[in-house]
Amino acid sequence: MPYNLYLNSLSQARNIVATFDKDNDTFLDFHELGHMMEAKECTPLDLTQYRQLCTRVRADIKFGLDATQLLQAYIDLPSWHLEGDALHLLTLAPATPIPTP
Repeated sequence: MPYNLYLNSLSQARNIVATFDKDNDTFLDFHELGHMMEAKECTPLDLTQYRQLCTRVRADIKFGLDATQLLQAYIDLPSWHLEGDALHLLTLAPATPIPTP
């Protein structure tokens, strides 16, 4: 992936995390990811699928996925489409961008 495309995709992933991260810990936990999946008009992940996803992207099951891990999920899972989801999900609620470290 070209670096400028990576940066743009990571920015979109950060904005999605910021939109659904209700406890402001910069991670999407099981429940927050479930809300994201419902907004995508998909069936929310069950606990087993959530654990498998966390294992796949090396996320801590307790905390959930950060923006980089969410981006990795979008890259790894062929049924997830970052561009389309970003357009759809980010129109649902204004995102507060996560500060870049």
